[in-house]
Amino acid sequence: MAQNVRIYVRKQIRLDRLNFSQRNMYTLGQVTLRSVLNRVSHARNAQDQAAAPLKNEIWKRIKMSRGLRPIRDLRGTGMMTQKTGNKKGRLKNVGHLLDQILVRSVSNNTANIEEPSTQYGRWKARAKANRAMLMLSPSNRRDVINAFQQVLNAAVKQLVISK
Repeated sequence: MAQNVRIYVRKQIRLDRLNFSQRNMYTLGQVTLRSVLNRVSHARNAQDQAAAPLKNEIWKRIKMSRGLRPIRDLRGTGMMTQKTGNKKGRLKNVGHLLDQILVRSVSNNTANIEEPSTQYGRWKARAKANRAMLMLSPSNRRDVINAFQQVLNAAVKQLVISK
């Protein structure tokens, strides 16, 4: 059974302890993540169609006031209201959801793209609309298959020596 390796991002990423297969899985995980984030940033849903427009006029105005596009691209203000008991909610900076989703663990046959590590980030990621946007689309699958073919070709070149 393959042993999972946790990847911690502090100031830099260290990949020197990963074996060959784990490095490949990390590469495929990064390609997958980049592909999904690229699609989402262009306001495309999991079927590669234009994402539903923002319905809430308040969010449109908030995004425009912060210099963001008023579309459903999962790029928000980085702020979230924290309600405690009966008190009015406080605005808290929790960061952008898309910046918090990372490849967090790999093994010889899996790469896990996991939820954000903060509680507020997980709340954002688990929202119904966000979860649907972050699924793999047909174009994402094509990108991953192409990357897999490149990784496989590079591995064959290293493993097979013809004389």
